[in-house]
Amino acid sequence: MIYIQDKHIKVGKDYLPGIIRSIRISEEGKLEDKKKGKKKVSNQPTGYEAARVEIDLFIEENKKYDLENMIRFVQRLFKRSGQKKQKKYKLTAAEINAHGITEAYFNGISTTKEESQSWAVCTLSFVAPAIAGLKVVRTKKQQAEAKKKKKSKSKKNADKSPAKNMKSKSDAKKKAKKLVKK
Repeated sequence: MIYIQDKHIKVGKDYLPGIIRSIRISEEGKLEDKKKGKKKVSNQPTGYEAARVEIDLFIEENKKYDLENMIRFVQRLFKRSGQKKQKKYKLTAAEINAHGITEAYFNGISTTKEESQSWAVCTLSFVAPAIAGLKVVRTKKQQAEAKKKKKSKSKKNADKSPAKNMKSKSDAKKKAKKLVKK
């Protein structure tokens, strides 16, 4: 489980060293070129790519750890020795969960450091396992308004019957009885 709170990230029981600099989430559609015979037809939509989440951490050396040890610590949390495949993590962060992403696979780590500086930026990348669909959550007030609209539409449709507007049921019954008597 990964918790992203305020400016820090917690993986299980451990806080990652550093402060969150940014969170980027990208979701894209798939487009493919289609051909009819020899002619190329424009791009055709074929679905969606898996969502990607990138988290940039600002890491700075301190009295306890140097930069290299901090990077090793972060890497060991996501890629332990002997681990063959990526691990799926539950993500808890308002920004990420708003996109419908609740879990993701750890996909990579990269660091950027300039020679003269004592700090670096560590980028953690995750890939969502499935395309997340957002479900619209309505308030009780919105649900009540939707019910009223639905009821008013059903009444209007019943009143639009041309047979009902032309004759009443009692008149139709009287005519039917007269026809049967003859």
